[in-house]
Amino acid sequence: MATSFSNFAQRFCAQNHIDPSRFPAAIVRRSLHWPSRWFGWFAVRLKPDYFEADLELATYCGQQAASRDFESELQEFRYDTRNHGLWRGRLRQRVSTRRLRRLFYHTMSTD
Repeated sequence: MATSFSNFAQRFCAQNHIDPSRFPAAIVRRSLHWPSRWFGWFAVRLKPDYFEADLELATYCGQQAASRDFESELQEFRYDTRNHGLWRGRLRQRVSTRRLRRLFYHTMSTD
């Protein structure tokens, strides 16, 4: 009998064999802009909540099953005031919505 997964988080966790509690961190790690992958460890040491907006985005996107709702979450992230400024805005030291979008559509189209 095939198992049905209702949302992005459930599908992603099943496909990648990860614990659901690790979903937000795994999504953020896979969706970061390349420079953020090496910068991240430094940023978290200086400001422990640096990736808070990214983790929230991953959590909210994980609850979505419909692309319309997922895209709505991405739009809200775009206008989140925590994403403005030098580091998160201009230097893009944050999640790439393009990478996250590709990950969502790939995950949701694969059984």
